Order: sequence, then structure tokens, then C-alpha cells
Amino acid sequence: MIKFIKRIIDTIKLELSFVKAESAPDTLPDATVDMINEEGYIVVHDHNTVRRERNVISRIMQAQFKGLEDPTPVIVVDNDFYKLSKETQKFVIEHELAHFTLHAYENECPDIDSLAEDELRKDREADVETYHVFKHNETKVLKALREMKRIINTKEYNNYFDLRIHYFKQYAKIHRRRVVKAKDVMWAMKNKYKVVHTIYEDEVVCR
Repeated sequence: MIKFIKRIIDTIKLELSFVKAESAPDTLPDATVDMINEEGYIVVHDHNTVRRERNVISRIMQAQFKGLEDPTPVIVVDNDFYKLSKETQKFVIEHELAHFTLHAYENECPDIDSLAEDELRKDREADVETYHVFKHNETKVLKALREMKRIINTKEYNNYFDLRIHYFKQYAKIHRRRVVKAKDVMWAMKNKYKVVHTIYEDEVVCR
């Protein structure tokens, strides 16, 4: 009963945060070159920017700077991001960077739709989770998904994370293989069409 009541309260809080974000002024700071970290991306804390798109925890965007040939990934995180363990925070960042690698297509728009579908990619979240199967031990991914489910704690997101966990476990069981090294992805990007499209069992494919 207590868990049920807490879930109702968390659901109301989440919906209110969406409504509040829609009417709140845009406070996302302009990205500047000096904000880029050693790993080549930017992390910005702006709760309303994440919630305005009815997202939770994080959102991936991109910025194009004068003098830099390629766009720079910008990860925007909300207040709930800081409730996660350091390990899960790292997973969230890597997850968003995978969206950038797989789905940005180097366009000039700052928005990257991580949920969009096309004839080649029916589920972009699954696409990114496929990427993680090859890059990490799947138990770390499952732990992160379960922790995010616990932090958000609404019926809708509980169902969502349960579904993601179910299909991730099925995929990992079938397609477990050697780890794809960062150099493999870099090779594909350099020698083909710049942007990694997807990763199969025996090759890295670019678009």
C-alpha cells in the first residue's frame, strides 16, 4: 500500500514538472567551446529543458562551433540525474552519446530525436541498447535501467523500463559477442560515411 501511494505521488510530481517546464522560460545556456570536457562533449544541468520535451533524467542535443569540423554532443540532465549512483550517471551519459553517434546524422539542428522511427530503425532506444550489449557487460546495463526505474517510480515508466529490460535481456542472451573497441567505431567512421549507423554481430556499419 505504501509503495502504491508513493507511486501515485511520484506520478503527480512528474506530471506537474512537465506542465511547469512547458511554461517556464528557456534557461538553457548557450554552449561555448570552453564547456567541452576532455572527452569531447558537454554536460549541462537544466531541469526544465529535459522536462519540456517530456523526457526524464537526460536529453541529447548538439552544437556546431566555428573552427570545429564536427558537431559537439551536448547532454542536458535534470534534477533526477543527480539522484543516481555515479555508475548509473556514467551509463546515462554513454547512452546519450550513443544516440549522438547513431542518430545525429550531422545535421545543423540542435535537437536529436532519440525516439524517432524510420524504415531502417524502428526503435532508437533498442538501437542504443544494442550498442551497449557490445560495449559493456550486460549486468551493468540492467542495473542502471533498474535504478532509473526506481528513481522515476511512476506506473508508465515502470512499465517502460520493464519492457526495455525484457528485450535487452533477450537480445543480450542471443547476441552476446566480443566487445567492440572504440577503435573499431573510429575506423568505421573514418573509412566510410562518418556516422556509425548500427552494429551487427560481425561488423560495424556506417551510413
